[in-house]
Amino acid sequence: MTHPSEEKIYLPPEKLAVGLYIDLELGWMDHPFTFSSFKIKSDKDIRIIKSLKLKKVAVFPDRSDVLMLDIPEEAGSDQTDSAEDEQENQALEQALWDEKQQQQEKSRLFHQKRREIARKYNETSSQIKQVTGDLRNRPANAIHDIDQIVTELAETFDHNQDMLTQLVNLENTDFSDFNHITNVTMLSLMLGSAIGLSENDMKLLGSGALLHDIGKIDVPGGIRNKRTALTSAEQEILKRHTQYGRKLIERTKSMNAEILNIIEQHHEYLDGSGYPKGLKGDQISRLARIVVITNLYDNLCNPADIAAAMTPKMALARMYHHYQDKLDRGLVEQLISLLGVYPPGSVVLLNDDSIALVVSAASNARLAPTVLIHNPDIPKEQAPVINLQDYPDLKIIEALGPGEFPPEIHHYLGVQDRLNYLAESMTQ
Repeated sequence: MTHPSEEKIYLPPEKLAVGLYIDLELGWMDHPFTFSSFKIKSDKDIRIIKSLKLKKVAVFPDRSDVLMLDIPEEAGSDQTDSAEDEQENQALEQALWDEKQQQQEKSRLFHQKRREIARKYNETSSQIKQVTGDLRNRPANAIHDIDQIVTELAETFDHNQDMLTQLVNLENTDFSDFNHITNVTMLSLMLGSAIGLSENDMKLLGSGALLHDIGKIDVPGGIRNKRTALTSAEQEILKRHTQYGRKLIERTKSMNAEILNIIEQHHEYLDGSGYPKGLKGDQISRLARIVVITNLYDNLCNPADIAAAMTPKMALARMYHHYQDKLDRGLVEQLISLLGVYPPGSVVLLNDDSIALVVSAASNARLAPTVLIHNPDIPKEQAPVINLQDYPDLKIIEALGPGEFPPEIHHYLGVQDRLNYLAESMTQ
């Protein structure tokens, strides 16, 4: 994608040279290249461009590696290709078309996978909603179901260091407390796995994360469901959910102390400024510290008042710079490492001026996530999805905030007001 105001000149294909940045100004299906605008990398590129029979090609000097003055007169001479050259050009072009078709198939499969991810995420959220409702009327069954959910989730991380964090696309779905619980549970298990927690601790962490907000069922609905700022009095009532939750689970079943600590301590800060008891440092359990971080991150990205929502990158930056004395620094850095420099849900500007949505981040490639690229020549249902690891010349320049890209791109990329995550093993 290029800016209309950017300087460009037109050259006949015979005058093109390696290092020039060009725009074919053709529809995506009218040429075999992956992108319509790109930097010429080889003489093969030039030969294929010539085969397109264009009379002129747009060149952008400011983005080119060579100056127009540096292009020798003999570059791209007008001599007619021999029959052998023509045959080779056709073979080169066909190879590019084949590669492009493979990329289209990869994108199709990825879109299909995104729908499957959304289904799995919704199933987990529905299970959490069910067990939460059962805690009062069928506590024994609910605890059993919680154990089963956590065991299944924890198995995803079993002995696996290479994880994919997937952005979940939920069409026409209202964000609820159960989405928040699902996000916090998933992110907590990701973080716990990354620091090498034992299998037993992973299950305790998962159970505590799943139950961390259970005390909210004893908070009046008018406060619990309010989507605008709470008054000071309402905030004080809401804060009681940490102690309500501990008491509720203590009455339900004899529960491991670590789980109870997570429920009660998930709003405590290391400097003593949290609640309900103003605990400091080592007074906050190790597992609770994890949930403190993942709970805060999701609350920053998905607040009750959506107008106050932060982008994923902004949320991580806020936690890193403004919560230095409140959060476990090592765990925050680990979360940043897991989600990447550009976490899933980030809208980013690429160095070819394309705008893209980060849809998944691999734990071993923080700067090269998988992105969904805006391309108005292609229907949104078939939007190209590429792993930036496969395109070393294509890099992210910056993350964009709301209002920094047009509404039609927002719609095309399916940018959601709410962010939801699912973790998967890269070996699946």
